[in-house]
Amino acid sequence: SDLRVATVYTLPDRAARGHGSEGEQRPGVKLEFDRADWAAGAAVGRYSPESRQRSGWGLLWVNGTRNVPPTDAAYAMGYAEGALTHREIHHNWINMLKDWFGGHATKLPDRIASWLEANLKWTREESQKPHNSGPFWGAVRMLL
Repeated sequence: SDLRVATVYTLPDRAARGHGSEGEQRPGVKLEFDRADWAAGAAVGRYSPESRQRSGWGLLWVNGTRNVPPTDAAYAMGYAEGALTHREIHHNWINMLKDWFGGHATKLPDRIASWLEANLKWTREESQKPHNSGPFWGAVRMLL
């Protein structure tokens, strides 16, 4: 079986934390492949790329644990997803560039990259406004 497994641990040292939007702290993490540590991990992920042969889709299972605050678990779950599927993400990115922008494309056209940067900036700013404190913007802040 080609099942990939990983556990993401959050680091207790606040100095090791990175920063999200508007100075919001993100947890520092440690990643261990080939281990499903439900007792101490913040998130555990499993990915089966070989299922694509049967269904056309890789199967991904990612679970947060109750060992950390929900925002840290969400971050750790996203980290696990990226760590387990980074090859497929990269291949999809290259295929998309070549399909949408021609066979020699190696990056997004400047006008599209600029729009994406402006959109991300707006989303970060909007997510921090006091009137955007509800569940929708809370979920947006976790994604940023």
